[in-house]
Amino acid sequence: WLELTDGDGNGYGDEIWSQEGTATVTIIALLASQSAANPDRQLHSFNTAALVADPIDPAATALFVAAPDDRDQTRQATVAQGNVGFTMGLVNPPDAGDDPDLRARRLYNLAGYQLPETEVFAASNAGSPVGPRVDGSAAAVDRMRMTPRMTADAVDENDQTLSQVIPIHRYAKTPTVPAIPGLPPQAGDPYAGISATGRTAPPVATVVLGFHDVYGNATAEGDA
Repeated sequence: WLELTDGDGNGYGDEIWSQEGTATVTIIALLASQSAANPDRQLHSFNTAALVADPIDPAATALFVAAPDDRDQTRQATVAQGNVGFTMGLVNPPDAGDDPDLRARRLYNLAGYQLPETEVFAASNAGSPVGPRVDGSAAAVDRMRMTPRMTADAVDENDQTLSQVIPIHRYAKTPTVPAIPGLPPQAGDPYAGISATGRTAPPVATVVLGFHDVYGNATAEGDA
């Protein structure tokens, strides 16, 4: 039989028993390292429950467990099929100083882009320059992990990001679906350009990047 006592060796009152004389007992097994003055916060595979210091109202608060790293993540595309893109970081220049390098960095903070013609893809017109943005909030999954959410004071506005998604399938020279009535139109095929005749490796798109200023001037472009 099972004897239940509190930390002082006293038995529990009748209030834990139902009218039928039954009770549900939940046993929590903790390692000594998990119950020490400075406990180990790691949950082990045999842990099926956890004690929470602050009272939690389950009707108003959702409590869940998340891995501290990306082990529970599944790689997933962030853009739809038929699209490619680029992302690059840009450090905002300091306000102090007035040499030519700083003036150029302050003016040319927009990224222009264009697709050159390749064996598989046709050339595109120059895209509208992309402006920088400050992203001080972590991704949704990261915010749920052990890393504290960044506060407004912790956001560094000098770290900026330039990114753009390009619908590369529109520039494929060879369609991948036949032009047959009843099938979707060739122009809307998101998989156009994913393969080419006589090639085993997937085609690679090239994006020509250059910096622009707010007056419409552009720097010399380079491949990316």
